[in-house]
Amino acid sequence: MTVAAWNDSEYVDATITAGTFQIEGSTTSPTTGYADHPLANAPTTLTFSAPVTAITPGTTVYSSFYVRTKATSVAGTITMQTPTFAAGSTGLQSSLTYGVRLLTSAQTCNAAAFTPTPLGTTIVAQATALSATITAPAPVITAAGGAVHQYCFALTLPGTADNTAQGLAAVPNWQFLATAT
Repeated sequence: MTVAAWNDSEYVDATITAGTFQIEGSTTSPTTGYADHPLANAPTTLTFSAPVTAITPGTTVYSSFYVRTKATSVAGTITMQTPTFAAGSTGLQSSLTYGVRLLTSAQTCNAAAFTPTPLGTTIVAQATALSATITAPAPVITAAGGAVHQYCFALTLPGTADNTAQGLAAVPNWQFLATAT
């Protein structure tokens, strides 16, 4: 007598692809002008509310930097780092102060963002020495370009700036270090 031994099989596979994490920045607006600026020697340049090529004592100027994840990116956190100073800095950084607020993309970056009731979240307290080491918070940045972070800078040459500040320059370079979560 012969006994038949029938059998059958099922197989399964999966294609597994690692996600990506990338951010991009804009100095133009919360919706346009985004590009990569991943190198310290090739940053984008902030556009301030008034020229900073001849800043005078008692002047505060404002500028926005917008950051978001790219369309295919996962979520993460982003932390603003202590500025470094590029070639061309001749000492003005020791006279300048600044503050940075994290605003929504709909809020306006101007004096009202800092006083009397500040808007958004403090990233760097107003009147911090530009040359000071900072420890900034690391807010969450959503996936797929979901939410735009507007970093509002207020840069001040205090009225108490010494005469020796005349003609000096500062070229601060801020890194926004993002980490996938």
